[in-house]
Amino acid sequence: MRIRGVALLLLISVASAACASRRTCCPPGAGTPGGRAPVLAVDREAETKAVYVAVLRDLYLRDWLNREIEQFVIDPDVSAFEGGSDLVARERMPEARADTLADFEKPRPGTKLPSDLAPGRPVRWFSRAEFAALSKSSGLNDLGWTAFHERFPGSGGHITLSRVGFSSDRTEALVHAGRWFDSLGGAAQVVRLEKVGGTWQVKKRSTTVVS
Repeated sequence: MRIRGVALLLLISVASAACASRRTCCPPGAGTPGGRAPVLAVDREAETKAVYVAVLRDLYLRDWLNREIEQFVIDPDVSAFEGGSDLVARERMPEARADTLADFEKPRPGTKLPSDLAPGRPVRWFSRAEFAALSKSSGLNDLGWTAFHERFPGSGGHITLSRVGFSSDRTEALVHAGRWFDSLGGAAQVVRLEKVGGTWQVKKRSTTVVS
């Protein structure tokens, strides 16, 4: 009987330690149908790429005459951002979440767009420096656009994209985007997207610059 009593005490001690360990490592409900599911790490690079693709497909698949384009011509450079309030985004997107704006307004170094964007048309990378080097026609306001359209027929123009800001749960995003096709032709917009059913969708766009 004494041996059985000691064994019973040992079993109770082990069971108590196991329960304490479970309470420390596994909060009640974790991993159970009624509990909170663990938060999975999200690949920011992949989400950024998906946002860019959604913007290209929604905004720029057709040119200024509503013709379907044959190729995207995109500036590969994303400008650095010193940080601080983005007044344009705040004014034009008052419905944007506070955490999305906070992420959008963080300082960002200059970088490159993902080289493997796949928006459904061929992508041609063409920087602003390369554009500046284009030959100019005799027209007063040509600025290289004749040479650009000869080099990239059916492109719809030259596209620029900014950094992307995300909500903390990666279901909302903000980005600046623009396309220019002539010396006095083009526009820039701030775009708000939402992730619906696993797919990024443009929910609102507001023009910020028109030429």
